[in-house]
Amino acid sequence: MKITLQGAFNKVWRHFVVRKNAVCVNSDGECVYNGPKNSHCAFGIATPVKFRGLLKEETDAAENIEILEKAAEGIEFERVGEDGVEAWNELQVAHDSSLGGTGRDLSETEELKGKLTDFADENGLTIPK
Repeated sequence: MKITLQGAFNKVWRHFVVRKNAVCVNSDGECVYNGPKNSHCAFGIATPVKFRGLLKEETDAAENIEILEKAAEGIEFERVGEDGVEAWNELQVAHDSSLGGTGRDLSETEELKGKLTDFADENGLTIPK
């Protein structure tokens, strides 16, 4: 199963911008891959459901890609750019840098939308309709 940056971006865009789901934080307001009430961060959303339990908290997306590709047979993340994985970290950073509290504030959703739009432009991605 190959996970492309465009496919992952589409999932993230629909989850946070179209459906206006909250950004994923724990009770301390820190970003987590898998949070309370079945919430997920950007990279958590990009990861297929059956592999989300393998995500290691306090580890960046690039390191989690290594973990997932070693532990989950057949999963492969598209390599993009010079080092291949930095774009995946940037996708997660767009989510993390939009945290301002609960993640349910409309201004946070709008901020995330702007950051995701910039991410799409920088990586040659299209915004899903």
